[in-house]
Amino acid sequence: MIDSVTNPCDLLAAFLEYPGEGHGDRLAATLPVLADWCPEAGASLSEFARAIEGQADTELEELYTRTFDINPTCTLELGWHLYGEQYERGAFLVQMRDCLRRLGVPESAELPDHLGHALQALGRMSEQEAEAFAEDRLLPALEKMRAGFQDPGNPYTAIITAICTAAIAKFAPAGYSPPADSSEKPRGGGPGADPSSCETSERGPR
Repeated sequence: MIDSVTNPCDLLAAFLEYPGEGHGDRLAATLPVLADWCPEAGASLSEFARAIEGQADTELEELYTRTFDINPTCTLELGWHLYGEQYERGAFLVQMRDCLRRLGVPESAELPDHLGHALQALGRMSEQEAEAFAEDRLLPALEKMRAGFQDPGNPYTAIITAICTAAIAKFAPAGYSPPADSSEKPRGGGPGADPSSCETSERGPR
């Protein structure tokens, strides 16, 4: 079974949850696990922890809303970055819902293509499935998301950087490099390329 307490992808996904009471302290407690799993990503996560240290819960909530809910270029929904309002977005949502169900990832109030859901699914995929998903969907969407961050002082920039770094280091194929044109539709990105073809994996974190 996958242990959601120590699975690195689940721990990364927790950084994308809407802040609540004690949110910063809970995230800080996971840093040693993530830093051991991927030191480069751990450095960015530590940067985020330092940036929000001492902020009130209400300040974190406002920052989260301002970052991800108001500005569509920074939305956490992968399908928006991959397809915009095209038909393929709807097909991708259906595929992601099926993928989450197959892998035992519980849905939250967020849409199925939310980055947090995608990370939880990624940590449960087989190595081959995770590599294809990271290359074709996750990383192209993350690159567009990073390009949408106009304020380098926003602490959440470090979170997106950490997730991108970890995805490349742990899941991308050898020699992967971001596409030269970030507006390019990802390879195999049509509705026929089904990310829900993954089967539940019993392996532990990579």
